[in-house]
Amino acid sequence: MSTLARDLGLHASNASTMVRGLVARGLIHRDPDPHDRRSVQLRPTINAIHAMARIENAWAEIFADALGSLSDKERAALAEAVPALRALGDSLRVRRTRPQS
Repeated sequence: MSTLARDLGLHASNASTMVRGLVARGLIHRDPDPHDRRSVQLRPTINAIHAMARIENAWAEIFADALGSLSDKERAALAEAVPALRALGDSLRVRRTRPQS
């Protein structure tokens, strides 16, 4: 739970509460780690996988509609921003997973 809490930027107690709720809703399985009895492995259920696919499809439609309404000049400007957006995403990912001091 401490790793999950750190990765999500939450307190361990909040992460535990969240996991219990997801287990109760049938969205994740919580299994003992076969290599470390102090740890658990979290994995999505088939219901969670299907729900994520529906969410991703809905976002894909939203983005497709938005991109379709852009001019060629706006699309070109957006394409030029991709490297900066990737760098920002990488920086946020590193910051989120770095141990807090």
